[in-house]
Amino acid sequence: MKSIMLALMLLVSSSVFAANDPIDASFKSMGCFNCHAIDHKVVGPAFKDVSTKYKGVAFAEDKLVIKVSQGGKGVWGTASMIANDPNKIKQTEIHRLVQYILKL
Repeated sequence: MKSIMLALMLLVSSSVFAANDPIDASFKSMGCFNCHAIDHKVVGPAFKDVSTKYKGVAFAEDKLVIKVSQGGKGVWGTASMIANDPNKIKQTEIHRLVQYILKL
């Protein structure tokens, strides 16, 4: 019985991690974790803080996609967020990542 429970726990935990891996890989490939973390401020705000700030804001996804695409400064302090190269990062990928952040 213990081995069955352990196997179930491993299956559930591996499926949770597998579901997060594509997002984490995308964040890493885009360089997001150079300045951000999920749950604490680095250079830029924590993704959870971004999610909290933009919950219920009209057109939040579109606003954040523009911010990620074009960069900006002044919303979270004096540090600037660099623009992302559209030849390297597709808009559909940015939308997917912003949707993930807004659900945190």
